[in-house]
Amino acid sequence: MRHQTRRHFASRADRQGQGGGACRAFTLIELLVVVAVISVLASLLMPAGLRAMRQASATQCKSNLAQLHRALSVYATTYDQSLPPYAYYYKDDPEDDYERPYKRPYWTETISEFIYPDMPRDERLDKAVRCPRYTRKTTGVARGYAANYGDVIRYCRRKPGHGGVVNSAGSMKMIEIENASKVLLLMDGSTVHCYSRRIWDFRFDRDEDGLLDSYHETGLKYSGAAPLRHDGALAAVFVDGHTDLLSLREWATDLELWDPY
Repeated sequence: MRHQTRRHFASRADRQGQGGGACRAFTLIELLVVVAVISVLASLLMPAGLRAMRQASATQCKSNLAQLHRALSVYATTYDQSLPPYAYYYKDDPEDDYERPYKRPYWTETISEFIYPDMPRDERLDKAVRCPRYTRKTTGVARGYAANYGDVIRYCRRKPGHGGVVNSAGSMKMIEIENASKVLLLMDGSTVHCYSRRIWDFRFDRDEDGLLDSYHETGLKYSGAAPLRHDGALAAVFVDGHTDLLSLREWATDLELWDPY
C-alpha cells in the first residue's frame, strides 16, 4: 500500500510536469512576432533618439559659443575694447611688402591661451574652441569655429619703427560695431575664418542648390563656414552675445549678418 501511494504521487507529479504547470518553449512563429515588434519599436524610437542627440549637440555648441563670447568680451576689456586679431603679421625683412607674412598666432590660439594660460596648446584649444560636432582630428589651429573675417576680425601688423602691433590695422573694437545684435562674430566653420560676404561676395553655388554660397570656386566651400553642421543649420554667436541657429538661406542671403557699420 505504501509503495502504491508513492507511485500514485509520482504519477501525479509526472502528469503535472507534462501538463500546464511546466514552462513551455516559444514556437518559431511567436519568436518571429516578438522580433518584428521589437524592430518596429526600434524604428520608431531611434529617429527620436537621434534627434534628441543632435538637439543636445546644437545646444552644447551654442553654449560653447556663448562662453567664447564672454572670453572675447573679457579680452576686449583688457585690450582697450579690441577683439583679438585674426593673426599677426611678423616682419622678417624691413623691405618686405607683406605679400608673404608669417601668420602666428591665430585668434583661436590667442583666446584659448587667454582663457587657459597654463594648459598645453592642443588641450586648451580642444577645451576652449572645439565644436562638439567637429570630429576631425587635427593638431592645427582649427577646432570647428570660424570668425567673421575681414570686417570684424582682421589681421594686425608689426611695422618697422612702431615697436608693436598697430591697432588700426587689426580687429574692430566691440563698441564700434553698430549693429551688434545682427552681426556675426563666430560661427560653425571648417577652418578658423569665414570670408565676410560684404567684402568677398558669394559668387558660386558649390552645392548646386540654386543658392550662391561661396566666394571660392574650387577653394573653401561656404567660404570657410559650415552652415549644414546641425541638421542643415549653422550655430553662431553675434557681437552682442546672443546665439542662434541659422538656415543656409539666412546665412547666405542676409547681408546684415556681415555689416558692422
